[in-house]
Formats: sequence, structure tokens, C-alpha cells
Amino acid sequence: MTTPAVTVVVPTVLRPSLARAVRSVRGQDYAGRLELVVVVDRDRAECSVEELSLLAGVDVTVFTGGGRLAGAARNLGAARATSPLLAFLDDDDAWLPGKLTAQVPLLLQQESEGQVVVGSRLVQRHSVTGRTSGPVPRDLLAEEQRVEDYLFRGRRPGVARPTLQTSTLLMRTTTARSVQWRPGLRRHQDWDWLLSAQQDHGVRLVHHPDVTVVYDMGSVGSISSGAAWSESLAWARSWRHRWSRRTYADFVCAQPLRYAIQARSLPGVAACLRAGLANGCLPGPGPAVFAAAAVLPRTTIERLLTSSGAGSSSTEGTDMSTTILVSHLTPTFGLEKSVLRLAEDLGPDVTVVCIGDPRAPGLLPDVQVTSLGSRLTGWSRLASIVRLRRWSAQQSGTVVAAGVWAVLPLLASRRALPFRIVAWEHTLTEERTGTSRRLALLRRAAAVLYRRADLVVCVSDDLRRQVDGWLRGVPSTTIPNHLPARPHVVPAPRAGDLSGAHAVRLLSVGSLTSVKNYPLLLRALSLLPEHYVLDVLGDGNMDAALRALAGDLGVTERVTFRGYVADPVPYYAGCDVVVQPSLSETFGFVMFEAASNDKPLVAVDFPHARDLVPDLIVGRLGAPTPEGLAAAVLATVTELPPRDAFVDAQRRRDARFSAEAVLAAWVEAVAPAAADPTDASSGAPAAVAR
Repeated sequence: MTTPAVTVVVPTVLRPSLARAVRSVRGQDYAGRLELVVVVDRDRAECSVEELSLLAGVDVTVFTGGGRLAGAARNLGAARATSPLLAFLDDDDAWLPGKLTAQVPLLLQQESEGQVVVGSRLVQRHSVTGRTSGPVPRDLLAEEQRVEDYLFRGRRPGVARPTLQTSTLLMRTTTARSVQWRPGLRRHQDWDWLLSAQQDHGVRLVHHPDVTVVYDMGSVGSISSGAAWSESLAWARSWRHRWSRRTYADFVCAQPLRYAIQARSLPGVAACLRAGLANGCLPGPGPAVFAAAAVLPRTTIERLLTSSGAGSSSTEGTDMSTTILVSHLTPTFGLEKSVLRLAEDLGPDVTVVCIGDPRAPGLLPDVQVTSLGSRLTGWSRLASIVRLRRWSAQQSGTVVAAGVWAVLPLLASRRALPFRIVAWEHTLTEERTGTSRRLALLRRAAAVLYRRADLVVCVSDDLRRQVDGWLRGVPSTTIPNHLPARPHVVPAPRAGDLSGAHAVRLLSVGSLTSVKNYPLLLRALSLLPEHYVLDVLGDGNMDAALRALAGDLGVTERVTFRGYVADPVPYYAGCDVVVQPSLSETFGFVMFEAASNDKPLVAVDFPHARDLVPDLIVGRLGAPTPEGLAAAVLATVTELPPRDAFVDAQRRRDARFSAEAVLAAWVEAVAPAAADPTDASSGAPAAVAR
């Protein structure tokens, strides 16, 4: 049976969050064709170039002229759909990679009994704090249950309350066209549509039990984040004759009355009380508590809901008791960037502790970053054991130790540590330990001390395979790092044959240390034509030796050592090829940076590189010799990849390394109640939707 195509309709006013929504669509692991239709409720002439750039990767764009609202935009999008199936997605939400793969089979199975719309569970993420909830809702819509009773009757505070949210919905395109969104309706659009679908068109509403969506609460510009009691009350009155008296009373108390209290509107409170009393039925205790909670600001309620409202969720309160321990954060390379990104995603109540980096506090405006003392380098880092012995006695919850120079001192500081330990491994591959005596010694220490960790998180499958080989019996999982942010404007890659160009600019980024293998790159450069020039971004203990080697090879005038560069994007924009001479990378942050900047990569052939190139990262691999690396550079420059190759690779990366899936996996990894952190079939974090 052919996998049916799906059209995805996204209404928007071109908020920046649209880029994340689009990436989540392109990151689906669904086998069928996807068509992305974005309906912009704006006049195109009023949109800036920056705003229009958000539409990159969209198949069909429709401009409404402005002021039509999201309901009308969804109707327009459904009218333009060319696929048999259709799904809606709001521009401030995001799908997990397995959404359509999970929902489409259920839709095809259920539609034998008539028209059906399939929703799912979701996780809520506060748009300001970054906190995420557990799976929502706790209770799914029952067979033949009236949707208004499910959504409103006994409505109570708590993130786990009943919901069937727009971004979870999948249906036949014919259903989307027959059940129209009410034009001009500003509030409760999704509830109105669900009621009309069930009661006016006989559509069956079905919940898939999996989490497939990350729903942003309190987004800037969101209608639902306001508190217009009059609109909510007017909408309820339009449906009153079709609801039971108890359901109506519960809704008025939990929604418009709560909004009126939040707005401190005495006329609003009076109007809602009159509406409730005229109905002849008192609300239940849940809605009454919901209304009373309105004395707190909405933002406070949202933070409380996302941190503790899920009740039975395994992620309840997790972010409030998580500490990320790292050796240092400056200078900021791949590991440090990953720590900063994870801290931002887990929320402001996560604490980042540097063992020694006085410059680190203040790096993240919404996350507390502290340092235990002055910077430690080389073998002086062993002194961190003393610092951590004092510090660890006062900790609780979960500590994520990032990198070998954080994990080993922590595990060596005390025989019994009073918290859960997640060892976040970035370093110890066989290739690296084979070229560095210091790393070889650290690997031997890790084989003993890592056994005291509750979980080892590896940043790639290749690294995990190696760690499992010398650390048998310790739970492990793979959680890839977040991909580097794609620059807002990426210059179109040069194409064709550049071998006759005036200058071919090569770029390499990384610390000047033995594991990065820069002597190989300099020797390869000496074999290339003289118009090939190289920029090296990074510093380290091999700086002087590399400059001397460049002189010995006669390439001093062709290579520029620029030291550590905080923002390498301009250098990526100006180069033709990125070259990575390292004999081993655990994740390959620079490799992904090259990809995000649409630059072809030439790297040494090693196992993890073969997992990435060329399927996920456009480029070539060369033998680990000067001749092999030079030959790969020449072959790349002679035939630069076309633009489509970068677009296709980007889609595959988004599917494999979804930001939402990475965050969900980390939420599960740090959760104290997580008994089994991996999926038995693949070892991937169970929180990642498939």
C-alpha cells in the first residue's frame, strides 16, 4: 500500500518561531511525500526581507492581505492542499520527528467507520522559561464522549487537564474542507472547530496516546495568552443551547470568569456571575478552584503548571533539581556550546557550575552560572577534586557532569555522592586515546570511576559503542548535541569547478592540540596549488609548533592563524571548503557548523565521519595522509556540490537531530524516576518520539 502524502497547513504572521515549526515538518521521519503550505496573515508588501526569509523551505505560500485571523488562514491553506491527508500546525509549536509516522496508520485504521480526526498527547513548553511538562493530557477522549464534556466539565488547574490541541490534528483533506474554521473568531478557535466537527459533521475524534507535539505556552503575539473575558463569554453563549447546564457552568467559571479576575475587571466578573446564575446550575469544585487561581498572574500559573502540574509525570519538578557541572565555559567550543544550549532549554532553575572559570558567570541571562574558583589547566585540574569534595556535600537531585574533566573529579571526590549522576561523555574514543598519552590515562581512570555513574550519555552512536566496550554493565544512551544554529542569512554556495579561481579559500576550526591533527592539514596544504589559502581559527599549546611547521613546509604566506574567534560565521561565509583534519570526533560540532553554513566539508575518514558524510553533511572523506587529504580537497573544489545537495542534507539532519527530540531525551535522562533510560530495541532515549 502506498504511503499517502500529507499537506501541512501553518497559519502565521511571520513570527520568528515559524522557522522552528518549518524545521520540525522537514524533520519528519515519515515515508510519504510532505507538502508544506504556509498562510501568512499579512500584506506581502509590508513584510521585511528578514521576515520573508522565514519562508525558506516552504512549498506553497499564501498571503491573505492581513487581518483575516488564523481560522480563515487555515481554511485558505486547506483549499490549496494537494494531498489526500492534511495536518495543522501553529507557527509557535513544533512536531516531534515521529508524529506522522505514528498518526497516519491510526487514521487509516479508524476511518473505516466514517470521518475521523486523530489528535495526540503533547508536552507543554513555557516560551520564556523553557520549562517542559510531562505528557498532556493524562486522560484521553473516550469513545463517543461529547467533546465539550471532555474539555470543560470538571475543568481544573493542572497541565494534565483534557486537551485536543490544533497542532496535534491529522485528517482527510476532504474533512478539513468540509469542516470550516469560523471566520473572524479570535478566541477558542480550536474548541469551536472540534465542536463543529463532532456535532455538525459527525466526525469521530480519536486520541493517539503518544506525545507528538511540543506546544509553546504564552508565546509573544498569541491570542490564547491574553485574557479577553468578553470574547470567551460570547463564544460560550453561542454554544450554550447545545451543552448540558453543568458543562456550561463549568466553562463559564473556569474560562471567562477566570479571565475577568485576571484582568481585574469588576464588570467582567459581574457579567460572568450573572451568566452562571442564569443557567440554574452551579459549577463543580475544579472550575471554582481554576477561577480562584486567577488571583495569580497568568505567567506565574503557566510556570507552576509546566513545572509541577502533571502529577504522575516522570518529569515533574526535574528542572528545579538539576545541576550541570563543567570544567569551564570559556573559550567556548563544541562541548561548552552544548552545555550552554542544554541549560537554556532545561530552564532558568537549572544551575550551571564551572569548576574553574571566573569569566563564566553572566554568560546566560536567564540561567544561574557560578564558578568554584580560579581556572585550572593541564594536570592542575586534579585540584578540582578538592573543590568538588566540599561542593558535592551540599548538592541533591541530579548532576549532569559534562566532559571527562568534570566527570572524573566529581566521581573521585567522594565515595558516596548524595545525588544522581549523569556522565555526559564527549571525548574518549580509541583514536583520541591512541594519539594522546594524557587521554589514554584518563580513559583508564574512566574505566574505573564511570562505573559509579547512574547513566552515561554519549553524543554519538560510535562513541557509545566504544564506551560500552570498556564499561560493561553501566546504563548508557545516545543523545546527540543540538545542531549549531543556522545563520539567518546563508550565502548561496559556489558551484561547479573552482580549480581555476584566483583563490580557493579553505577554513579549519578547532583547538590547536594533538587530537586535532593540524600537522596533517599543513602538509596537505603544501601539496595543493599555491592559490589555495587556509584560515585556521583556534588556539592551543601547539600554536608555536604549527607556525614553525608552516615555515618548514613553505606555506607561511598561505596560512593565517587567527587564534580563537568567538563568532566564526563570517569566516564560514567567506570560505569555499571547510577542512577537518582530526583523526576522531565524538560529535563533530565544526562539521555540523560547516553544514549549517552550506559549505562542503573535507574530513579524514574515521567511523563517526562515515556516519555523517555525505548523507547528513555534504562533502568528502580522505585517507589520513597528506596525499589523501589533498586529493579529497582537489576533488571537492573541482566539482562543488549543487544547492539541492545542501537542502536535502539539511532535511535529513533535521529529521535525525530534532531539537525537540533532543530536549525530550534530556528531560527523561535527568528525571530521577526514570528507571529505564533507553529503548530496548535501539538504545535511543525513550522520550524521543519515533
